[in-house]
This record gives sequence, C-alpha cells and structure tokens, in this order.
Amino acid sequence: MKTDTLFHEFFQVAPHALFELLQIAPGCSYHFESPVVKASERRMDGLLEPAETGHPRYFVEVQAYLDKAIYWRILHQISLYHTQRPELHGQSWLAVILFMDEAYDPGPQQLGTLGDGPLP
Repeated sequence: MKTDTLFHEFFQVAPHALFELLQIAPGCSYHFESPVVKASERRMDGLLEPAETGHPRYFVEVQAYLDKAIYWRILHQISLYHTQRPELHGQSWLAVILFMDEAYDPGPQQLGTLGDGPLP
C-alpha cells in the first residue's frame, strides 16, 4: 500500500517520531526496519530495534482501513517473528497500531480476555 511505503520511509529517517507521537522517552536510540516474517512472505509494517540491549522492541502497524482482525493480525506477526528468533524470548516488546482514522480502530475488545486490564 502507498501508506505503508510512506510511513516506512518516514520512520527510516525519523524513528524517534514514533516516541514523540506516543509521548514516550526511550532509554536509547532506535533504528527502523521492516522485517519479513517467513510463512508465505508477509512483511511487517515496521519494527523499531533498540540500539542497546535491555530496551523494548516496538512493532509498528499503520492501519488505513477498517480491519476487525487487526489486533489479532499484529499479534500473529509478532508471534511468528519471535518463533523464528528464539534468542529474543523473554525480551520486552510493545505493539503500536497507528490508525489513520479513529473509525478504523475496531477496539482492543476484539482480543477478548487478552485485552482485559488497562491499555495505553
């Protein structure tokens, strides 16, 4: 999609912009990539990898249409990523979905019990 390319190029140049948008002060610098998750070649929208160990990875999805399975889809991609990289097991990560319009967010309640509790 055109929006994927636009955001990919933007976060390549300015990975710190995601943290500014989320009002998060990361403990180190990050670089942005768009890794391929093997299994009929599915590419994530993006991943912010910490420059130093001990800091979380940020999986980024840019959503420009209504997809009621978006929360499940990003969890699926993150699961595949970790399945293929066992050395990352136990390390912290966060998933961020940037909705281009509030109407495109079906709500985390789509996750059922996984979505219980306070969500940022």
